[in-house]
Parts: sequence; structure tokens; C-alpha cells
Amino acid sequence: MLLMCAQRKLTRCCAAEWASRDRPLVRRNAPKRANFGDGAVTVAPRETAANGKDEIFCTAKTTNTPQECVILRAQSNFKTKTLMITNSSLVSIANLSREKILYLMEMAHEFELRPNRKLLDGRIVATLFFEPSTRTRLSFETAANRLGARVIGFTDPKVTSSTKGETLKDTIMMVANYSDVIVMRHYLEGAALYASELTPVPVVNAGDGAHQHPSQTLLDLYTMMQTQGTLDNLHIHLVGDLKYGRTVHSLIMAMRHFNPTFHFIAPAELAMPEEYKQYCREHGIQFVEHENFDEEVIAEADILYMTRVQRERFSDLMEYERVKDVYILRREMLAKARRNLRILHPLPRVNEIAQDVDDTPYAYYFEQARNGLFAREAIICDVLGITLDEVRADSALLSQNSAL
Repeated sequence: MLLMCAQRKLTRCCAAEWASRDRPLVRRNAPKRANFGDGAVTVAPRETAANGKDEIFCTAKTTNTPQECVILRAQSNFKTKTLMITNSSLVSIANLSREKILYLMEMAHEFELRPNRKLLDGRIVATLFFEPSTRTRLSFETAANRLGARVIGFTDPKVTSSTKGETLKDTIMMVANYSDVIVMRHYLEGAALYASELTPVPVVNAGDGAHQHPSQTLLDLYTMMQTQGTLDNLHIHLVGDLKYGRTVHSLIMAMRHFNPTFHFIAPAELAMPEEYKQYCREHGIQFVEHENFDEEVIAEADILYMTRVQRERFSDLMEYERVKDVYILRREMLAKARRNLRILHPLPRVNEIAQDVDDTPYAYYFEQARNGLFAREAIICDVLGITLDEVRADSALLSQNSAL
């Protein structure tokens, strides 16, 4: 499956033309093992074009080497697999057991009760955002500040040495010298895994292309626990962009421990990818697919998880225009909703939730965003080896002024 980079027109080129092309998006088939520098990662071979040459897909400019791009983009083998991570990085939600998830929920609750601490006094958190972000970046940086850490990083790679040709590998190695933990968002699938294999400094995946978004999933789970009182046996309706939506992909994998029933509601062009449906089958997760989105479908939901259609993942804007407003949740569609229904959305929203839904008792997406602070405080502490017992025993409060 070819996933599109942000608002750039894709062009096709052959491997022999690499010198004049950058940032490939590699199509995949069977995975194989490959070495890059001092580390080894599993990658997949490129598809062979009709002319017999290896074919890759490129956009205008990047700072990654050909080897890095093959590693970063050809990640079909780890989309739905448990990763072998040698440090305490959070790269994929697939690595977390039921016990670990519930443990992080407890830690997040402790931070909700008392968010300002000095647990990270003297630590440095680096936030590297190669893609735009509001909630994820601000909540990670706020979490670090409220825990007493200092924050370094960037929100636009154009202001970094990547514009001079520095590779992702060199950027990560350099930042690791200055920080205790790296929080990274990248437009290519597999970037977080690649970064985690380069350095002993833990890496937190803040979103890698259309692959995963584990910190969003943990705050989603915390919100579900908060509103439903349990994570077990929930009916969860996923609506909208299920093809490119990394939040829904991560949520499926996390919920494998809790016997959910999923309803996948999407137009054919944005349907849940087959590898995630196969993942459901392999893990005994029940799911139903719908193309209709109406009050009858909503009536069965405990959680209605809305997503926006992501313009930045489309190379064909005509296709985007055709599907962007297919599903819009309106107030009258909630007439038959269960009393416990809560509407979630990873945000930002565009048109998919009408404004008149905001003041219903079902709307919970702004509270969900608030929970991002507590979940990410828990994540940062956990990857740095700070335990739940240490959090509970901590009595050093950070003043409100110092935390802001």
C-alpha cells in the first residue's frame, strides 16, 4: 500500500535515477534483513517494475540517504507485529501487554490527580517534529515542563541542518548527545523504529506517517476507561479515514487485550487496510464493516471514534474532494444513542463533526485532548525508568509558575 507524503506530488523513478531524486516511498513485498551502519533492521525489497528495474516512488526533496529511505518506508513486516526494541522506547503499541497498558493508565491517573512534579528535574526532552502538530507537540512539551524537565527541539525541519543535507541518522545521533529522551513525529512509516535502533536514548513515536501513533492510543484508552469504567467488551465504531488513520490502526492493536467489537465505517476508498483486518482475525477481534453512517449504526456504539479525512495523505486532490465530506456527524443522528456513548476524535476536526454536537452530553473530544497531558507524562516517565511506585511516593511539587 502506497501512503502519500504531505501535499507533495508523487513522481515515479527508478533506482538508477536516485542521484537526481529524493525521499522515496517504497512499495513492498516479502520482507528481508538488511544492515545499515551499525544497526540492523528488517526491510522489504522493492517491487520490480515492468522494465525489470527496481521501482521506487519519490517526491521533491529530503535529507535521507537511499538506504535510510528503504529502511524507513519498507516496513510491511512490522505494521502489525511485535517489535524487538533494545531500549525502553515506545515505538509501537503492539509491544505493550494488557498489564502494561493498565499500569500506564494507573500512572496517568496519578498525574491527573497531581500533574505538577519535579520527577524530571535536570532532564532534557527533545521534541523533533518533521510534520505539523498542535495537540501532540504541545501536550508532550507541557508534560515535560510540568514534570520539571527542559525542552529542546524544532517544529519545522526547514530551520534545521536537514536543509543542508544532514541525514535523519545524523540528526538523531546529534540530538541524542543533548537529551535524555527523544519525542519524534515523522512523515515516513518506520522512522521511529529506525531512530530507536540508532541510539540508547529512548525514542517516543509521536506519529510515523500512516503507521502508528501510540501516545494518542494511550490517551484514547485512558479516556475510554474514564468514561466507560472499563476497557473490556466495548463496541467501538471507527468512522472516516481508516486507510491512512494511524490513530485507528494503533487503537485496534491496543484493544486486542480487551475483547472489543469494532465497527469499521468508511467509504471504499478509505476502508480499513486488509493487514489490520487480518490482524483482527488472528487475534480473535470481532469486526463489522459498514458504508452507511446513520443513527441505526450509531445506536450500537459505546465509543464513536470520528476521524478527519487527511488531505496531506492524498496525491490526487480530486479524490480527496470526493471523499472528504462523506461522513458528517450531526446532532439529530444521536437520537438513538446509548446513554453511555462518548464521541472521541484525535483532532483537528474539519467538517466531520458538526458544531451542534459539541454541547451534547456525548461529546468528549476536548476532554480527550486534555487527557493527552496525563498520558504523556506517564509515557515520558516510563521510558525514563520512573516507576508507578516512585510517582506515588513523590512529594516534591513543582510550582504552577515553574511548570508554565
